[in-house]
Amino acid sequence: MARQYDANQRPGESLESYYHRIAKVADQRLVRLEKLAIMEGYGNADQWAYKRAMRDIETWSGENAARFNTKAPKDKRSLQAKINDIKTFLGSESSTKSGIQRVYQRRLDSINTTYGTKYQVDDLMDLFDSALWKKMEHKYSSDEILKAIGYIKDNSTDDKAFEALKAKSTMEGKTPKFTGNKFQDKLINEMLQQEEAVDAMYQYFKRI
Repeated sequence: MARQYDANQRPGESLESYYHRIAKVADQRLVRLEKLAIMEGYGNADQWAYKRAMRDIETWSGENAARFNTKAPKDKRSLQAKINDIKTFLGSESSTKSGIQRVYQRRLDSINTTYGTKYQVDDLMDLFDSALWKKMEHKYSSDEILKAIGYIKDNSTDDKAFEALKAKSTMEGKTPKFTGNKFQDKLINEMLQQEEAVDAMYQYFKRI
C-alpha cells in the first residue's frame, strides 16, 4: 500500500503556506481522478470523494471553479474551514486509485458473500462500466443496484428463465412482485425494461 500523504501542518509552517501546500496536493489528485474516470472500469472515480470535493470547491469559489488552490480566505476561521475541507478530501479513501481499488474489493467481497458468487475485481469494474449500471446510477445507490442485479442473475438460470423474468415486468400499472420489497421490486422492474442493457448484462453473466 502506498504511503499516505501527511496532510498535517508542519512545525513553523504558516497557515497560509499550509493551505497552499495541501491545496496543491488535493488539486493534483482531482486531476488524476478525472483522468482515471475515463479509463475502463473506473467510471465511478469522479463520484465519491471527488464529487464531495467539487461541491466544497463550488461553495468556496463559485460554480465555475474546479480546484481548491485559489487565493486563501482572509479571515482565519474561513481559512481553517477550507483547510478542513481539503483534509477531508485527502483523507478519503476514494481520493486515490489504490483507495478506489480497496473500495471495489470490499464491495466485491460483500457481493460474493451475499450472493454466493465468485466475481473478481475485473467483473465488478465491468458492472460499473455497463450500460445497465449507467442507466440506473443517477437514480439509485450502488448497493441497491447491486442487489437488484443479484436478483436478476439468481433468477436467470437459463435463457427461458431470463425471458420469463423479463415478461413478468411491466411498463404501466401495478409493479410486479419480485422480492416483496416494493422499492426493490420497482428497481428490478425498471431494470428489466432496459431491453438492450439488461440483455447485455445477462450475456455477460453467462460468460463469467
